[in-house]
Amino acid sequence: MSDDFSEELCSGTEKLSLTFEDSMIYRFSQFFLLLQKWNRAYNLTAIRDPKKILTHHFLDSLGIVTALEQEFDKRKKNAPRILDVGSGGGFPGIILAIARPGWHITMIDAVAKKMTFVQQAAIELCLDNAKTEIGRVEEYRPAMRYDLITARAFSEIGVLIEKTRTAIHEQGFWAAMKGTRPEQELTRLPPDIRVFRESKLTIPGLAAERHLIMLEKADE
Repeated sequence: MSDDFSEELCSGTEKLSLTFEDSMIYRFSQFFLLLQKWNRAYNLTAIRDPKKILTHHFLDSLGIVTALEQEFDKRKKNAPRILDVGSGGGFPGIILAIARPGWHITMIDAVAKKMTFVQQAAIELCLDNAKTEIGRVEEYRPAMRYDLITARAFSEIGVLIEKTRTAIHEQGFWAAMKGTRPEQELTRLPPDIRVFRESKLTIPGLAAERHLIMLEKADE
C-alpha cells in the first residue's frame, strides 16, 4: 500500500496546489506506515481503511497549510511557533511539521500513549521541528508563548480559547478545524475574540464539509 499511498498522496496534494520534495513524500509514507503499525495496539484512530486515513487525516490536515502560510506571511512570521491542541495521533501537528520544516510545532494531548507514538514518530522521521507535551492544555504553562494555536475537532471554539489563553502570544491567533460551519459556537465566543477569516475547504476525496475558522483578540 505504501507505493499506492505515495501516488494518491501526490495526486491529492496537487489538487490542493501543494508540491513536496521526494524526501517529504517519503516521510509522509513512513508516517502512514508507523500509524498503521501502532494503531493495531494503541487505537490511535478509529479509521482503519488506508484510503480514508489518507483523505480524513493526511489530506484533511494538509488542507490548512496554504491559509496558515498566507497568514504567517502577513504577520511576517518566518519561523512560527505552533501549538497543536488535542493532537491525538499527530494530526495536524506531524503533517504540518513534515510539510513545513521551518515551522516549530508542539503537540499536546492528555492521552500519554498517543503522545508516546507521536514522539517516536518524530524521532524516526527526524523531525527536529516537532516535540510533544503530555497533559491538559489548560494546565500547560510554556516558557514561550505561541504564534498560533490549532485544534482539530478538539472542543467548542470558545472552550478552546479559554483553555489556551495562557499559551498564546499577545499577537497570536487561533485556527480551529471544523466540519460544517459551527454556527452556534460562533455565537458563543468570548467578547474579546473576533473571527478574522473563515475558509470553506475542499479536501480531495472527502465529501464531508470542512471549515477553517481563524480568530484573534479584538482590538480594544
